[in-house]
Amino acid sequence: MIVNLKDCLALKNRIGRKSRGGSQIKKYFVVQFGDIKFYHFLVEIGLHPAKSKTLRELNIPKENFADFLRGCIDGDGNIAVNNHPESRHLQLKVRLCSASLDFLIWIKNEIREVLGISRGWIDVGRNHRAYYLVYGKEDGLKILRYTYYDGSVVKLSRKYAIACKFIEHGQVAELV
Repeated sequence: MIVNLKDCLALKNRIGRKSRGGSQIKKYFVVQFGDIKFYHFLVEIGLHPAKSKTLRELNIPKENFADFLRGCIDGDGNIAVNNHPESRHLQLKVRLCSASLDFLIWIKNEIREVLGISRGWIDVGRNHRAYYLVYGKEDGLKILRYTYYDGSVVKLSRKYAIACKFIEHGQVAELV
């Protein structure tokens, strides 16, 4: 993902590593750069420093929402496949995680407006420090088709590989 960022922004900066919290293990990749115009653009659309819990709606143009949503899935989301505990049928879930409930409510409303999907729900994480916007198989498949509309778009290849299995087959049940 960090390589994709560098490529998209045409950065020559090196990729570093850092630790989080009190850990000494540097397992997180970072790239630092300064661009005041880019910073002002991010502030204009609603992003700001220390945004984790305060993030709200963003000013994302409708024509860019698919790319934005794909970035959210690639960054703080997941595409999960598991067996239903009772029927044993495969289940698809597309989830987005955020510490900001307002942000997830905004995304849910945008998805409803753009894709006509109204069945997603928001779960509270076990430790009540995060929220999850969750979509089941039919709606999840619509979201995957919408966000991965073209194989050449910038994406996280690991998640795209999972999404492709569903996009190509059209239904979760066909993967059994």
